[in-house]
Amino acid sequence: MSLTMCFVYHNFMKIKRIILKNFCSHKNTDIEFDDSPITIITGDTGAGKSSILDGISFALYQKVPRYNDKEVNKVKLESSMDDEETKVEVHITKNGNEFKISRILRNNQEYEVLFEEQNKKKTGKKTELDKEIIRQITGVDFDIFSRTIILPQGRFADFLKSDSPSEKREIIKGIFPELNVYSRIEEEISNEYKKIWDALELKNGEIESDKKRKESELSEMTEILKSFGIEENFTEDEIDKLYERVKNLYNKKLLELEEKNKEITSTLDEYKLYQHTLVQILKLNEDIGRLSFSMENDLSKLKGIALETDLPNQLKDRILDLVNTKNYSLVNEVVVILNDEIDKLNSLVGEIKQAKVNYENKRENYQTLKSDYERIIKRIEEITGIRISSACDGFKELDSYILSLEKNLESLNTKLSEFGEDKLRDEITILSHLKRDLNEVEDLERKIQSYENELKNKESILQVERKNLEKLVEEEKECLQEEVKYYSLYIRKNLNEGDTCPVCGNIFSSKVTEQIKGIDSEGLGTFKSRLEDIRDKVDHTKRVIAKLEAEIDNLTDQIKAYDRDRSTKVSELSSKGIKSLMDIEDLEDKLKAREKEFKESRAMRDKLDKELHSLHREYEIMEERYQEIEKNEVELHEFKNEFLRSFQYLNLGDAKSVKLSNFFEEETYNEINSYLNKQAKVLSVLKNFLGMLTEISKNFSRIEENKKILESITKGVPEQVLNMEIDKLSDLIKENEERLREISKFKENLSKLLGEIESRIRSIKNRIQEINDKEKEKEDLEKEFNVISKLKDRFKANEIINFVTKVKMQDIVEVANEYLKVMGIQDKKLEVNISSNSLDFDVMYSDGNRNSVKSLSGGESFLFSIALAFSVSNEILSKNSIKTLFIDEGFDTLDEGYNSKIFQFLENYSQERDVKIFIITHKREISDSTNYRKIFVFKEGNISKVRFAD
Repeated sequence: MSLTMCFVYHNFMKIKRIILKNFCSHKNTDIEFDDSPITIITGDTGAGKSSILDGISFALYQKVPRYNDKEVNKVKLESSMDDEETKVEVHITKNGNEFKISRILRNNQEYEVLFEEQNKKKTGKKTELDKEIIRQITGVDFDIFSRTIILPQGRFADFLKSDSPSEKREIIKGIFPELNVYSRIEEEISNEYKKIWDALELKNGEIESDKKRKESELSEMTEILKSFGIEENFTEDEIDKLYERVKNLYNKKLLELEEKNKEITSTLDEYKLYQHTLVQILKLNEDIGRLSFSMENDLSKLKGIALETDLPNQLKDRILDLVNTKNYSLVNEVVVILNDEIDKLNSLVGEIKQAKVNYENKRENYQTLKSDYERIIKRIEEITGIRISSACDGFKELDSYILSLEKNLESLNTKLSEFGEDKLRDEITILSHLKRDLNEVEDLERKIQSYENELKNKESILQVERKNLEKLVEEEKECLQEEVKYYSLYIRKNLNEGDTCPVCGNIFSSKVTEQIKGIDSEGLGTFKSRLEDIRDKVDHTKRVIAKLEAEIDNLTDQIKAYDRDRSTKVSELSSKGIKSLMDIEDLEDKLKAREKEFKESRAMRDKLDKELHSLHREYEIMEERYQEIEKNEVELHEFKNEFLRSFQYLNLGDAKSVKLSNFFEEETYNEINSYLNKQAKVLSVLKNFLGMLTEISKNFSRIEENKKILESITKGVPEQVLNMEIDKLSDLIKENEERLREISKFKENLSKLLGEIESRIRSIKNRIQEINDKEKEKEDLEKEFNVISKLKDRFKANEIINFVTKVKMQDIVEVANEYLKVMGIQDKKLEVNISSNSLDFDVMYSDGNRNSVKSLSGGESFLFSIALAFSVSNEILSKNSIKTLFIDEGFDTLDEGYNSKIFQFLENYSQERDVKIFIITHKREISDSTNYRKIFVFKEGNISKVRFAD
């Protein structure tokens, strides 16, 4: 077997206790570690010894060296139930403080961690608590812990004999984590080397690309300069002077274009002025022709209308003179005559319109009065049912009808007073009370029946309880008879031969006492318990009986009270002739019939009263309206007479009769409208004449005005321009405008060309500056590259790491050789050989021979491994102050002589460094040969148990 060590450390940390629940093969294991310098944990192979170390790792990190992260849940006890949780609890002391760490695996594969300090629970998320455990307790993560603190079985033997350089290097990194600094430095240098090399390659590419673009821009610039007449080539140094030369050429051409632009603009303005004049002349001539044609057309229309229309003679003659002579000076005279005729006709039409409005209003009033009169007669006929000829007769018939209704109403009121509404209401109330009393009698009878049933039930239970009490009392008497025997026997056992018994007064005799069978002092306690139980039952039964008797008395009193109430109410109902519900129902039917007859009579009375009230109101309204009709009829006759006097010239015919109906008939209205329309038509013709004459006057004035304007604008215009066609002048204007646009476009292109040249010159200058800047950056990168190349060469092939490793390993091997001497090995020692690609251990013999560590026997291999392990532990102790050490197996390969020496070494090591050492072995004889504290691990079935030696 090989060596495994577990270092649980950091600032004087010691494990005081571990509790394993459903963990590996442990169902419920609780181990307390005392202050013994060395403790041996022993048991058969597979008993669960190493699971104690796995529990420590699981509690601290939720990891176990023998399983990967996905297999950690295998630590659950196989025989445990699905709903049972797996839990490991570790108690640790450090710097005088007590810590408790609990790691739990639940049946749903979820983990929980609990962390307490001085019995105070720390709160936070699980990831935060895991970090806090590392920070406060262990100080390192699981990877370093498993490589240098907990080494699985065979780890140091593998380190000693392994042929794999990479495996040894990983173990050394765990022992000397500071070596990782050199690896990181070498990695950073390599990364920086590649980074600078890539930057140099990129910078060279950029410089070459910029130079090609610069040459291309210079070539394009040469072609553009030919537009300014510059044919010769130029160099980079001539860039600034080149722009000044181009600028001067641009300004010169710009001046030439401005002179030409002024000359063309002056000619164009003159052509546009002539064009405007010709357009005005053409427009004025067209306007004069159009106005003259309109005047001729209006005169022709005026003549036709004058001949066809019945006009006053003076007006007609003057209009015909104007048309025939075309003397437009007569227009104003005709207009004056026409306005006078229009004013007269307007006055006549206005008067007739107002008369028509008044007639329409009165006619509408007449129609309303006629309609209201007919409605009054019709309504009276509807009410009385009698055919009438006039409103006057109708009112007489209505008076008779109302009088008959009032007599009927008086008859109904007399009938209702005989019924007596208050009396009927009182009889209904009395009947309701009787019905209520009858219901109460039935309710009392149901209650009495219910209470009597309950009383019978209670009396039955009381009889049963009394019988139980009699049995218990009898049983108590029997016990009391035995009580004397028990106490007598007890007292006699404490008497001497010949003493007087204080219970029965007899002289004590041992022979007589021995004759009493089946009674002894040991049964006294049982007897007393039985007697107390009987007495408790007697007391309980008495209480139950007393309670039942009280309840029976209460029920009896309640039944008597209900029976008294029932008898009283039955007597009252009998006195009123009520014996059953049928009697009440008969009374209800009679009362309902009377109530129905009363309600029907009252409804008829109310309906008749409402009808009379409505008739009186309607009578008043009709009478009032009839009086208004008679009054308005008088007013209409007066209007008729006045209207006929005012408009005698109207042909009204029968409208002049006495009857209003003839005056307001449709023929009269049509005659008024006909006359009004005829006069309105004449007025329209006159107004049309006035409009036409006004338009002729305006057109004549416009023609005279246009002639004056023509005369004004033609002064000073050359004859050849006046004779020129306007289209030819427009072509000349367009030609000059096109020349101006060409000059403007040329100036714009010239300005853009100058801007492009300026932009390209600036771009070329920037490109030259960028190339120079990048050349400088390239020089700086080359300097950095030279420095990093030298550093890379120095760190090449792990030379520094190998050197540091060799120095440290030589120190460790030297200490290991000292330990080997203490263990009794004097003729051999360990040597380490380190090169760029390997790390090997050899055995040096005292005669100078050298051999591989693989040639060592099993016991020698264990001693060399443990010496190397303890030497490494010194390295770890110097950094972390470890106070606990586990050694797992390996002692079975040693001879007895070596066992005593190695145990002596371990004891000295523990005392010198104040380290607690735990030795795990399956060899019972090893533990039996020592006086150290022992913990035995064994199995009962599949469950691991522990036992501490005395």
